Amino acid sequence: MKLFAAVLMPLFLLSSGFRAYAQSNAGGNSQEDFKARYERLVARLGPSGVGVETLLDKWAAVDSSDVDLLTARFNYYFDKSRSFEVQPRTGKKYLGAEPLLTLKDSTGAPVYYYQVPVFDDSVFGKALRNMEKATLLYPERLDLRASKITALIAYEQEAPLLSSDSLLELISEYMSRKHSWTSPGVETVDDDLFCALVQEFCVSYFTIGTPEAIAALKKVSSLMLGHFRKNTDFLVDLGSCHMLEKDHAKALKYFDKALKIKPDCYPAIRNCSIYAMQTRNVKLMKKYLPMMVKYGPEGESASAKARLDSLK
Repeated sequence: MKLFAAVLMPLFLLSSGFRAYAQSNAGGNSQEDFKARYERLVARLGPSGVGVETLLDKWAAVDSSDVDLLTARFNYYFDKSRSFEVQPRTGKKYLGAEPLLTLKDSTGAPVYYYQVPVFDDSVFGKALRNMEKATLLYPERLDLRASKITALIAYEQEAPLLSSDSLLELISEYMSRKHSWTSPGVETVDDDLFCALVQEFCVSYFTIGTPEAIAALKKVSSLMLGHFRKNTDFLVDLGSCHMLEKDHAKALKYFDKALKIKPDCYPAIRNCSIYAMQTRNVKLMKKYLPMMVKYGPEGESASAKARLDSLK
């Protein structure tokens, strides 16, 4: 019975894939029709599933410059280019991720195993070319730029050099006010939205945590701070970079600037408090722990209060 079930499962999957492919070919030939068929197919089989490439080729025969087609081709090739392998690493974290498995080698030392993305360079290049074509045709679409940078971060992994260069270029272009920027589903692309987008990439660099990623974070946050001097996110980013570089005085300077602008800026409060406790600096603990008590989440607030009480 188990053998029958094992044979039946792939037949069911094949049948489901065939039905999805057949449904994707049913309908008209307008751009809207192709987009709807594509979305149905991807919802069932994924961005590079059976029949997706055929549908995209038919779509391109109708209008090869359709932005939705170019985005779909980008997603197709990106998904096609990426696979995953389980690989050993020496650190307890890799690119911000926890290990899937921890074993010991012959000497008893721990070996950490991670699920690591592996890319086919030539196929990934096709993904980028489609996105670059889309951004040339639609230079005002912020979402297209963000998609390219996100893909580059995934591709480069430990050394996000191309992604940071693209992000720095985007920041300069945005600040030139060259375009009236748009993004699907967003009524207005304003400075707040743009800063939030850039901050998401900064978080990615910090999470990756390699020297190259921290250098990218420093460049990006410095450039953004030059344009948005009162943005506490980028002040905290720079403070964190200096903290990692062991330049603690400069780090505290940036954190204090953030707190002057926003007294309840908890990332700054937390970083300063942790540094004060790690260095057992009573003066700094008495300065920052009361802020942690006042603005921190319940558990951290209680812990800070206990530590503060022990200083009395």
